[in-house]
Amino acid sequence: MNLIEFNGIGFQEIESIELNTDKEDGDIILYRPQCRYKNKKNIRLNPYGDGEFCKFCIHVSKGMSGVYILTIGVDNKVKYIGEYVDLLSRFNNGYGTISPRNCYEGGQPTNCRINKKILESIQSGQKVKLWYHPAKDERKKIEASLIQNLKPEWN
Repeated sequence: MNLIEFNGIGFQEIESIELNTDKEDGDIILYRPQCRYKNKKNIRLNPYGDGEFCKFCIHVSKGMSGVYILTIGVDNKVKYIGEYVDLLSRFNNGYGTISPRNCYEGGQPTNCRINKKILESIQSGQKVKLWYHPAKDERKKIEASLIQNLKPEWN
């Protein structure tokens, strides 16, 4: 179990993000969920809703709450900081599986943006690691302080 400090706060490594790949050739499986949305009201795509997305899931216990950090590279450069009530749901049902509706205005542009950033990083040969700090009541305060002090590129 790897531990690291960011801005004086201890974080535990959960895992490196592993994208779903084709079992035969090992290529990353890409998909376009926005094509499956029946857009009867002609809603526009959000700024991050077009193009291809990846799928992935993390393996943690349900119900963990606190603050998470995504890093890339061997030097663990902080790229994104967020808070969560349930880390498993946040990643597996949010960033790791983009629903068709989330690609459109009124959906979840952050999920689309972070999925694409993770995909781009892994395609360029970088490892994306997920770290967490358990915090129930203080999670939003800790998140805000870390973002202010570390200024992560993806936030």
